[in-house]
Amino acid sequence: MGVPRRPLTEDEARQIDATTAARERGTLYEVLGLQPSATTAEVEDAYHDLARQWHPDRFYSRETGERGPLLEENFGAATRAYRILRDEVKRKSYNREAGITVKSVVRTPAVVPPPPPPAPAPRARLSSIGNGVNAGDTSPGGTRVYETAIGRAPPPTPTPTPTPKPPRAVDKIRQHLGEQLTRARAYHDAGKADFDAGRFAKAESALYLAMKFDPHNPSYTQLYEQAATQARAGRGKGFLTQAEQEESYGRLKEAMGLYLKAAECDPPDGVAFFRLAHLQRSQDQDTRGAVANLRKAVSKEPRNVAYRLALGELYETLKLHANAVREAQVALEVDPKSEAAKALIKRLKK
Repeated sequence: MGVPRRPLTEDEARQIDATTAARERGTLYEVLGLQPSATTAEVEDAYHDLARQWHPDRFYSRETGERGPLLEENFGAATRAYRILRDEVKRKSYNREAGITVKSVVRTPAVVPPPPPPAPAPRARLSSIGNGVNAGDTSPGGTRVYETAIGRAPPPTPTPTPTPKPPRAVDKIRQHLGEQLTRARAYHDAGKADFDAGRFAKAESALYLAMKFDPHNPSYTQLYEQAATQARAGRGKGFLTQAEQEESYGRLKEAMGLYLKAAECDPPDGVAFFRLAHLQRSQDQDTRGAVANLRKAVSKEPRNVAYRLALGELYETLKLHANAVREAQVALEVDPKSEAAKALIKRLKK
């Protein structure tokens, strides 16, 4: 019996659900994780990054379960968004139909003032300089004497035209944060409505986005964790029901995979762990895995006699008699009339 295909991680599942929520309630820009003002180059980069991570072909050997169709639909929506938003004509048509107004950012080039004209050279003035020396006279060394601007105040320097300043980076950041908080509030309100209506899987997706857009809001995080717990419990029950059905039909490999998915949802009881251990032992001869899952089942329901005895019998097979006796004794304390517990203790004390 082969090992079941590796399932999606919780983080992968959350991201698929979040993308699904953006696809169902958001715009084409939100499908690609972009703002309406994104450039064509940013559209292409976002799509290529998404394709590298979430192309369905990357998950052909994974067990995607109910999220397999969502993965296909999400990637199809991303491809459609890419084809529309990279085409200027189609993009303008889409914005008009969706009522999206894109504020164009006009960048005013810096105005460089012309350099001030050079100061005029000092002009000689033929006049009396003083001390009996007149302009135009010749000095004892033979140099003609002219009056210059030396010793007088220089002419005023013209004031340059101030350069207009571009919008401050802090203003752009403040505007971006405001948009993020607005989107977070919208996702939170939608998620809370789903949570109150008992639609925990949808609530989990919407609240995950709210938490991403506003990670410092503790109320968003708290409600998301509650929704995630409820959604995980719902998924676990669904997987368990499917697993029991597959096992009743004799499709044991499929049943093992579904019991494994149910166990990964960390249910409050030990049924999924107990049934998974049984199939691991009987079909795969995976004794180590069976021991681990029976221990988990016992930790979930310490007073369940059937789980205790199954673990004790497995310890007996592994010749771990002290461990087997302990489990049988606990089972007998819970149910003093248990003949199976008495028989196990009797066999171990021979």
